[in-house]
Amino acid sequence: MSIRQCIVMTLLSFLKAVSLDKLGVLCFIVDYLGGFEAFSWSLEGGSPISPDFIDAVEELRSSGAIRMSGATVSLGTEQPKLDCGWMADKVRRTAASVVSNYAHLDLEELINEAAFLYQDQQ
Repeated sequence: MSIRQCIVMTLLSFLKAVSLDKLGVLCFIVDYLGGFEAFSWSLEGGSPISPDFIDAVEELRSSGAIRMSGATVSLGTEQPKLDCGWMADKVRRTAASVVSNYAHLDLEELINEAAFLYQDQQ
């Protein structure tokens, strides 16, 4: 499992189901705060986007690891082992912290936080 897929799956293991937009913003925050640099992000319309994120989601959907119902992403029936190698603990800790601190925010608030972090890294 790639680090990208691991970040997505770890977040989903905490959230169970979430909108694709919110998952993308949370992935950006995990990637940024964890210092993983797993995705190449840009800011469009104030929201972080990454073709790498879309690719990871599509790969996981194709394998049955996640399901898509409209704009909602949830865990699928085929649960792969979350194997991020030596980074597994750091991914899990970072994702847990991000979920604890940010998952309660609505999408607009999350986008504002992400835009602030994005500008901070520039």
